[in-house]
Amino acid sequence: LKQCNMTPQASGPRAAAQEAARTLAADVVASYDAMRRYLQEVSKVLERVDPHLCNNGGLVTRLVDWEESWEVGARYIMDEGLLGAVCDLVQCIREAQTTAPEFTRM
Repeated sequence: LKQCNMTPQASGPRAAAQEAARTLAADVVASYDAMRRYLQEVSKVLERVDPHLCNNGGLVTRLVDWEESWEVGARYIMDEGLLGAVCDLVQCIREAQTTAPEFTRM
């Protein structure tokens, strides 16, 4: 998210493309925050936590979400070339939607 915020602000279609990158980064941060909140809550009732961690649905759900968002972030945000490609792709899609509104419904 910090890397996205350090990118010079664009205007027009490029700004929308940068917003897509920020959305990907924000998803990684949000899933991490959800995990932290869950662990903080569970720490208050540790005696009720199943020792077999795979039996804790809340933990499993948050770990899966964090893993998936982290993998996307690591692949598309941390690699500057791929981040630029994602932004360019979003920009192209938005331009196509402007040119052919029916493309939006696809």
